[in-house]
Amino acid sequence: MRAIGLGYVLGLSVCCVDMILLITRVRAILSKDKMNIPSDIKEAAKLCAGNWREFTDFGWDNSDIDHVDDWFVYHLANRDSGIAAESNEHVFNEELLSFGDMYVRSERFSHWGVGWVNVLIIRVYEACGGEITEAFKKWHELSMALSEYPLLDESDYSQREYDVALEAIGNVAPIVTSVCPSWRQDVFRWLWDNDQRQLDNEDDHGGCPSEESVIKALDALGIEYER
Repeated sequence: MRAIGLGYVLGLSVCCVDMILLITRVRAILSKDKMNIPSDIKEAAKLCAGNWREFTDFGWDNSDIDHVDDWFVYHLANRDSGIAAESNEHVFNEELLSFGDMYVRSERFSHWGVGWVNVLIIRVYEACGGEITEAFKKWHELSMALSEYPLLDESDYSQREYDVALEAIGNVAPIVTSVCPSWRQDVFRWLWDNDQRQLDNEDDHGGCPSEESVIKALDALGIEYER
């Protein structure tokens, strides 16, 4: 499986088959956390409002919130989440936190299994009149977009995938002695052109090239390192 998202960072073209494989892989990763949200926003609001009462072993200090059953807890990501969840979390936060804490709050809950869980707590109904809030409407719009395609911002996902690969290259490489600030990027490009398998992102936690492949790239590029 090619590290397809990285192609967008490099400005490389990708084929349709590879894109389909990317979509399939990320859909599989996200499916376990995906809610079945009705496309009708009124039905979605009924389903979501007060959903936190159905959680087991869940504690939430909501003492400063009126009409707590009008609020909705939405799971974004946890300690073990992959790049797709982190990227989508970033978009949800950017789009929703601007409504202010009267409508949207960001919190992190501890969890025995996955360490912690990042959530958004969203007001579904206005306190007066019971109208659906603009914040929930925006959340619903983003959720409907996710039901059609697994990434809210493909360029953000690709950049994160690229950054993780560069970090991995730095972690396995020997000490580089050449004055070459861009050596990680150069190694990445060499691997992309010559041994793309090393950049596979099969588990959505980013590519992890071997030390041997990185040394091979350094030698080919003439970048000096401690032997």
